[in-house]
Amino acid sequence: TLLSPSRSTGTRDRNKKETVDATVHANTSRYHMRMGRPVCRRQVGVLGVWIGVLLVAACGAAVHQSNDAGGEKTVYGVHGVGAQAQGGGAVRILQPLRPPRSTRTQRSLMANISAEAKKLSHAAQPWVQEYMGANLTREGLDPILRGLSDEELYERFVWEFERLPILHNTPVSMRNGATLATHDGTPSGAEAVNGYVQSVCHRYIYGGNQTRLSVNDYALFFFQLYYGMPAYELKHWTVSQANECFTFHANNLQKASRGNMFYGGWTYVLNRHTLKDRLIVEAWDAGMMVFFNSTRHISMPPLGVLDAWLHTVQPHESYMNEPFPRHFGLPPQLCCDYSLADLFNRWWVPHTPVPVSGLMLLSPYFEVMTSGSAYLPEDLHYVVAPYLDNPIYAD
Repeated sequence: TLLSPSRSTGTRDRNKKETVDATVHANTSRYHMRMGRPVCRRQVGVLGVWIGVLLVAACGAAVHQSNDAGGEKTVYGVHGVGAQAQGGGAVRILQPLRPPRSTRTQRSLMANISAEAKKLSHAAQPWVQEYMGANLTREGLDPILRGLSDEELYERFVWEFERLPILHNTPVSMRNGATLATHDGTPSGAEAVNGYVQSVCHRYIYGGNQTRLSVNDYALFFFQLYYGMPAYELKHWTVSQANECFTFHANNLQKASRGNMFYGGWTYVLNRHTLKDRLIVEAWDAGMMVFFNSTRHISMPPLGVLDAWLHTVQPHESYMNEPFPRHFGLPPQLCCDYSLADLFNRWWVPHTPVPVSGLMLLSPYFEVMTSGSAYLPEDLHYVVAPYLDNPIYAD
C-alpha cells in the first residue's frame, strides 16, 4: 500500500531544516560516495513499488529464491562470487537470491544483546521515572499535559515508544540519489526487484559505487568494535561475510508524515512484529555518536532491543543536548534545549509542530538496526511515496 504524506509541506518544498540536514550530513556522513548507475532505469512511480517486480525480465534479473536455510555458507550472485564485483566493473545491484533473514552469528549476537539489555533497562527504569518529574521536563510541557503525574507520563512514554514506526529511507530514483549528501540506500526500484533492503556491504560486493573506505569505516566502528562481530579481511569480502552486516533504520520519534528525506525520498515503514527478534535500538545515530565520542573521549552507549531500551534514554538525552560544533554552521540559539517534553507535546497536543530542538535538527531518532535482512514485502508495513510531480522523479 502506498500512502501520500497526510501533512505534506508541498511537493517542491525545500525548507531550511532539510537544507541544514544536507549540509551537516555532508560533513559527518559515514558514507562518502556517489550512487552507482542504475541497472534498470524504468520508473516505478506512485502506482506502487511492487510493479518493479514485474520488471524483472526487462532488467535481466531472475525470480527471487529465498535462502533462509543456511545463508552464512552460501555464495550467490547474478555474475558469480560477490568478491569479483568489488573494486568497480558492471553494476550487479540486482540479485536473484536474497540473503538469509538472519545468520547464525547474528542470532547468537541478538541473544546476548537482548539478555544484557533486559538487565540494563530494568536498572535504568528509576532514572527514567524520575526524569518525568524533573524541572526541565515539567517546564517544557504544554499546559494541558501538566496535570499528568510522573507515573502517567512514564506509562504513556513507554507505550508510545514501543509503537513508533520504524523507518528506512532510500532514493526514489537515480536523480534523487545523486542529489543526496548522505548516500545510504539502494534505489527503490532495484530493492523492489531484489526483495530486501540492501546493506552497505551488499552494495559494495555487488559492484555498486559504495567506496571501500565507507565499508571499512562501517566494519571498524560498528561491525567489529561496537557489535562484537567477527573481524574480516576488508579487501575481499565474500557474500557470506556481507550477509553478517546490519542495515540502518530509524524510529519516527517526531511522528512526522514522512521519513528522513536526507537519506532518500522513498520511505519504507517496516513491520515491527515480523522484525522484532532482529531489531537493535541505539541511543542515537551511530555515526553521529562516533563523531561526538571522538571529541568527548567516551565509549559507545549500550544497545537495546524493542522490549528493553530504557537505558538508551539517558545517553539519548545527553547527545541531543551537545553543543553544536562550529563547522556544522547551525544557529546556536537552537542548541542544548531538548527534553522529552518536546516529544510529549508533539505526540499528545494537537497541532504541535515537528520538534527540532537541540540535535533533533540533524538526526531526529533513536537509530534502529536490523541484525540480518529486512525482506520486501514480508517485513514491510507500508510505503510513503512523494507526489508524482516532485523533482526527484525527473529521471
